[in-house]
Amino acid sequence: MPTPSRLLILLAAASLAPVQAEAAQDAGAGDEPSARPRARFGRLEAGRRIELDGRVGAEEWRGAGSLGALTQVTPVEGARPSQETEVLLLQDGSTLFVGLICHDDPAEVRARQMDRDAFVQFDDVVELWFDTFRSQQSAYWFQITAAGSRGDALLSDGGQRFNKSWDGIWDGRAARTERGWEAELAIPLQSLSFDSKLGSFGFNLRRKRVANGEVMRWASPSLAYRFFRLSEGGIVGGLEGLQQGLGLQVTPYVRADLARPAWDQLEPGARVGGDVSFRPTPETNVLLTFGTDFAETEVDDRRVNLTRFPLFFPEKRDFFLEDASLFEFGAPSNRSSIVPFFSRTIGRDDSGQAVDLLAGAKFSARSGPWTLGALDVQVAGWESEDGAQVEEKNLAVVRGARQVGEEGSVGVLVTAGLPDASGQAMTAGADLRLQDARLFGEGRSGSLWAWALASSVEEAGQASRDGKAFGLEAQVRTREFDLSLEAERVGVDFDPAMGFVRRAGVTNLRHQTRYLKQLGETGWLRRFDARIAVDVTRDLDGNEDNYAIPIQPIGLQLQSGDEFKWEVHRIVEQLDAPFFLTGEVEVGAGRYEMERHFLTLESNDRRRVKAELELEWGDFYGGDITRWTVSPFIIPNEHWRAGIEWTQAAGSLPAGDFDLAAWQLNLDLSFTPELSWKNLLQYDTGSEQLGFQSRMRWILTPGQDLFLVGQGGWLQRDGERLVAQGQALAVKLTWAVRF
Repeated sequence: MPTPSRLLILLAAASLAPVQAEAAQDAGAGDEPSARPRARFGRLEAGRRIELDGRVGAEEWRGAGSLGALTQVTPVEGARPSQETEVLLLQDGSTLFVGLICHDDPAEVRARQMDRDAFVQFDDVVELWFDTFRSQQSAYWFQITAAGSRGDALLSDGGQRFNKSWDGIWDGRAARTERGWEAELAIPLQSLSFDSKLGSFGFNLRRKRVANGEVMRWASPSLAYRFFRLSEGGIVGGLEGLQQGLGLQVTPYVRADLARPAWDQLEPGARVGGDVSFRPTPETNVLLTFGTDFAETEVDDRRVNLTRFPLFFPEKRDFFLEDASLFEFGAPSNRSSIVPFFSRTIGRDDSGQAVDLLAGAKFSARSGPWTLGALDVQVAGWESEDGAQVEEKNLAVVRGARQVGEEGSVGVLVTAGLPDASGQAMTAGADLRLQDARLFGEGRSGSLWAWALASSVEEAGQASRDGKAFGLEAQVRTREFDLSLEAERVGVDFDPAMGFVRRAGVTNLRHQTRYLKQLGETGWLRRFDARIAVDVTRDLDGNEDNYAIPIQPIGLQLQSGDEFKWEVHRIVEQLDAPFFLTGEVEVGAGRYEMERHFLTLESNDRRRVKAELELEWGDFYGGDITRWTVSPFIIPNEHWRAGIEWTQAAGSLPAGDFDLAAWQLNLDLSFTPELSWKNLLQYDTGSEQLGFQSRMRWILTPGQDLFLVGQGGWLQRDGERLVAQGQALAVKLTWAVRF
């Protein structure tokens, strides 16, 4: 008899019949999960040290535990890898050490990315994650490339959410050798939260080899499971007696800047502040911030918005990224429509401009099946667009959750505060997640999410507004099928003041079926990908608002690694009110029936010159549209990369013609894995602003960073001349001291 959680998932997924049929055809798969692979960390002998140089010496790594052989996932699932990988494990009570020997032909090793937190597409790379509470809920992810680029992220929601903006304090080195390439990683336990009583972590590791597009994995080497599925990892033991010292970290900063708000003005400035982090136990963390500064934060990308809805931009500020996974709510797909707590609302006024964050505190704790996160910040006042003075205010959020079964959870969230106006606001809600990696047998997983929210906003001088929203989502995934069904209802007055809602006063119903077939390494085709979806939106009275049927009949990946994709979207949209596409061109109210085509071409990651082309054409609100995005770039070696991304959308409407564009130029230099210089120049016709950021980062040692950041912009007036909007140069030094 199925457990209650399995029964709920089965009922929610009853409409997904193709998966049941596929399961019936493969009765030999069995319902019992296979044994998790296991390995152990060796103990580094007293008096011995690992000198990180990227070369894994036999004597230096004496006594290390071994992970064992990897298994190929693609292009041939279950096959022996073409190249061997040795993984060695050591710990000394305060640091985890991982040694990697990636055997290969040195001439075929791809090593062209060395900067910190690179989006790795073009290099040989090893990725690994630690589920430090063995909860199958959250984990720490790390990667290192053959050129020495280090990256990290937070995994949450069973591995379905991936937050790469997080930066942990750890070190790693890589080197190309006669054996192929090698790497050594050192991860201080002070950078991790963990259950000190377990003596073991959940763990998985994979290696990607660019030369032949091969992917190898340690645990669950199956196309049916994503690498990030935390319930399908193995277990690494030998982690008894781990220590974090006093658990205290002080991270002060000093900043000096020179601003030019106008050509005839020059304003020097200075600022100090910092963070204090204290872990009374490895399972809890208290983080305080004072005089918080975000000078080194990367700017947002400019985009062309062809819809009537606001764009969603991710959080990039370090203080809010620490333990950010504890505050996530609902299904991962909600990130594009409803987010009850979105930290980017903190520290911005009613026009979207930055407001000083005076002080903040964050508390996180994990105890058995329970997790708790609390955030409280004080922001400075400002003058609103209508000239009113908004006073200094306090904003807070609390999130608690309890694990249900091996992979599920139930939780609550409460936010208090109105960040962009005078007044008060509160949002409260509860969510449920149930998952089973083998709901329909080996390699066939099922998930169910349910959530409900209520909001109340009392803005000064206006009547109180109360609203509700709720939703359900079910998903089933197999080796070849991925099926999902979503439903949500958002009240007219629903307004999560410290969150994001794409649209209120609607009901949404979405369904998607995707078929993905890996064809191996013979022939000219490696992968075939097709999907069909239905997206229906109605107002709360049941009147038609819009529906879309996107179909991707062809998605191909060739053996060369090049990709081709064609989509057709059938769209019907009812506009009850007009909106401006540009400052002069208005889309009128009415009912529109449209058909648009999308074509994507992408060259493989092995080439030093790579390009991607996206083309859209078809009907557009009673007229037509042609939109293209081209993004060529060159990576001649590990020291520099240059590229351009250009989007142009042009067409005609009954109200007139339009021509929108956004472009950005990138020039990234990497002198060493610790010293990088990134340059961005971008423009969009929507804001008519030309902006730049030049950001140099020097990692003196892990936890000690020196930033040199220059940024500024110009505004185009009358479509002709550019007027300076101000420039600024900032030097910032931050360093972490641990006790």
